[in-house]
Amino acid sequence: MGQSPARKKQLTKVSGPENATVADFAERFFRDIQERDRRDNTMPRRYLEKDIVPNIGREQPLRAVMKGVLSDHLRLDAQALATTVFPGSDAVKPMSGLLNLT
Repeated sequence: MGQSPARKKQLTKVSGPENATVADFAERFFRDIQERDRRDNTMPRRYLEKDIVPNIGREQPLRAVMKGVLSDHLRLDAQALATTVFPGSDAVKPMSGLLNLT
């Protein structure tokens, strides 16, 4: 049996490019969610532009950031992240130092 057109459209909307950066994700978030839900989004955008993007970097892949958070927070090893959580992402190394676990 085939896939419903509505489900296919939803999957297309949710899926992003394989090599999306943090800045790409943030722009999509502001376009799809913040502008719709908030009247004034200057403070969240200011946090993004002055704190998050300069510290993480415009070119850092989103998968590297997520791998770093999962690695630090859940203590998952790189092999589990590359095979189970993000299959086929062996070339993307986890970003380190994102969480301060003291």
